[in-house]
Amino acid sequence: MKGSTTVLELKNIMFGIVEAMIRYFFLWYFLTTLMKDSNLWVETLILLVPAYSGFVACPWRRETEAWKQM
Repeated sequence: MKGSTTVLELKNIMFGIVEAMIRYFFLWYFLTTLMKDSNLWVETLILLVPAYSGFVACPWRRETEAWKQM
């Protein structure tokens, strides 16, 4: 039983690292978008992808009861 909790913790750590990388990309791209003239609709669509991916990858959200019922 202890081995399965270790794997779960490692999985949560890995998803946490992936989420942090996604969030940093989102912030970097958002700040880059503010500095250049571009199509706002395209930039918004591009920013929605890492925002939603970061939401899904967050280990705290994936371990809630509401998420497990989905």
